[in-house]
Amino acid sequence: MIKRLMVCVCIAAGVLGCGPAVAGAAQCGEAGSGDEPLTGTLLLRSEESTTELSFKRDTGVRRLIFVFDVKECRLSTDAQVGVKVRSSDLEADSVFDAPIIEPEGSLLTVEVPVDPEGFDAGKHPASVTVRGAEIAPTAAKVSLQRSESPGIPTLIFLVCAFAGWVAAMLVCGVKFSFRGSRPTVFKRLRKAALALVAALIAAGAVWWASYVEAEVWELELETAGVMAIAALPAAYGAAIQVLREKKA
Repeated sequence: MIKRLMVCVCIAAGVLGCGPAVAGAAQCGEAGSGDEPLTGTLLLRSEESTTELSFKRDTGVRRLIFVFDVKECRLSTDAQVGVKVRSSDLEADSVFDAPIIEPEGSLLTVEVPVDPEGFDAGKHPASVTVRGAEIAPTAAKVSLQRSESPGIPTLIFLVCAFAGWVAAMLVCGVKFSFRGSRPTVFKRLRKAALALVAALIAAGAVWWASYVEAEVWELELETAGVMAIAALPAAYGAAIQVLREKKA
């Protein structure tokens, strides 16, 4: 009987607020122990956040997303929270737009829009710091990357395809000539056209594998050279195979 009475008294005390405070129920910024204002601590939810953006060839704006658990206290919906982006090789004003900040109790969500047209092709690291009067400063590392626009890689592939086709034509002794009967001229042109198509397909396969499917393609001597070294022999081999098969 006494035990039941004690349980009822404890429950009543908790309901009336006479018991110990629930952890994390206090508002951030309010006076805590020792009259010091409570300061929230942010803990990033890695699985729900997006700290790496790979645009490839896309030019549309995308967002870095940070989802934080707020520890020690709760944030009000009108809490003053600021975001600062730092990078040694990016112009923040051109790349990052105004952040979207949503504080809500024990959860803080921050979204930072990113414009891929504001930075050069390649990989770029940066740091995003979230701070405020009611929370401790918290920094998170981010990474942005994108590929070069398709103009130059496509030009490399087309030049290699044409060069390989011309080389195959010279090796096989095929010449453009409109002399002779119409069937003979047509057969000669058809042979050259098939060889050109084969060269384009072979060089295009190299272009697709090295540029389209790559997460990042940056215009450098090494990357351009690798594409050319692979595309030129592929185009030549495909064209000369077609020419020799038809000649036989």
